[in-house]
Amino acid sequence: IYMYIGLFVVFSINMGCSDDDEVDPLFEEDVATRIDQQLEVYRQLLVEPEFGWKVAYQPGEDQSIFNIHLQFTTGGDALVTSDYQEGNEDLVSTYRVGISQVPELVFENFTVFHKLFEADNFSTGAEFEFLFEEATSDRIIFKSKTDIGDRSQIIFEKATASDQQFIESLAIQDTRIASGLETSLQFKSIRSTQTDGSVFFEADFDFNIDSRIARSSFIENTTSYSETVHPLRITEDGFELLVPLQIGGQGVSNFAYDTTSDTHISNDGGFVTTIGTTAISVLSIADHLDSLHNQYSYFNDINFPVLTPLSVPFRDLSTAGGYSRMNLLFNVNLNGVGVVNIAQFEISEEGSVLVLFESVNVGNEKIVLSQEMQERIFLLGNATNADIPQLVGTLDVLFDPDGWLIERTGAFGSLETPIYTLRQIANSDNYFFSVLGLN
Repeated sequence: IYMYIGLFVVFSINMGCSDDDEVDPLFEEDVATRIDQQLEVYRQLLVEPEFGWKVAYQPGEDQSIFNIHLQFTTGGDALVTSDYQEGNEDLVSTYRVGISQVPELVFENFTVFHKLFEADNFSTGAEFEFLFEEATSDRIIFKSKTDIGDRSQIIFEKATASDQQFIESLAIQDTRIASGLETSLQFKSIRSTQTDGSVFFEADFDFNIDSRIARSSFIENTTSYSETVHPLRITEDGFELLVPLQIGGQGVSNFAYDTTSDTHISNDGGFVTTIGTTAISVLSIADHLDSLHNQYSYFNDINFPVLTPLSVPFRDLSTAGGYSRMNLLFNVNLNGVGVVNIAQFEISEEGSVLVLFESVNVGNEKIVLSQEMQERIFLLGNATNADIPQLVGTLDVLFDPDGWLIERTGAFGSLETPIYTLRQIANSDNYFFSVLGLN
């Protein structure tokens, strides 16, 4: 038997010789009673299954799938188990079954639903409040409370005795995809090989562990930079790309984790595709940094976006340097100097320190920035020589001789402006920062 949600409409009723004061309170009490009874049905429905409920939560059509197990108690707690980030956000939450315009389920304390709601600058479309739409003892269908237009659904299905443990076993996969089980590498490569071992496709692979979105970036026709976006679902063996990677006219979706090599391997399409834990692929973004954009901007000002990943030591350096913004400008035609690269430090709204630098791509793997000549520093606006010493710390890090690795790590705002993260090779744990790719 299905229980459908409807709006409760109060009609005006004329009761012969009875006046409004006699009738309305009785009618309102009846409506309130029926509402309370309906809400109690939903509460009982949530707590009834012995093994709880399982959910494959996809906040939107272009988002990844998150497996979640829920056990509701009569005391008002929801016990949460998920396959998200090793279960670190699986916190107990109180829950409420109430009504706004229609009956709703609300998770009142921070848990995995709230974490997904906040992920990737609140861009996933996830929620922690859901509207009851349709229910049986085996299945409850909710709709989004906040979606505009066609509302997304979240479906609770009655769990079996093994579902909670199975979902818990999947939670390690996020970490494996992001960085390898026993490593802390930030960069990976995708390589497809024929049966004879020859490589016929190569790309960079980036994974946002918060939104569970993968990106593949590669060079087409030796000059054109392309990127494809892949939401995914975690599987028992590894993961499945919900939007297949197109390689050689074949769709590649299913990857299994190989414990020996610490890689993910797919045999889709009749060839082997490996997502490896090499430091970076031969098609490194670093090799094309100066051609992808003319300007890369880092912000250290409350009036501008704080881009992540960002290490605390680098943020401290920029604060000590006294600049609100650092622009790395490539191939600028500077009057009287020629075509140069410039690091522009905005000291104030009307003053900047310009530092000219050279960039060298090394082995298609990294970029090295260098600056040695004092006369290659210029002042603009109201900037003075007194502003230069405080930049020394930043310049020493920026021009480290071992260079930087660069990866595409996300997008910002409605225009999807690309975000890149630069990580110092010599001290990758302490010095990394993110920039917007502009122009």
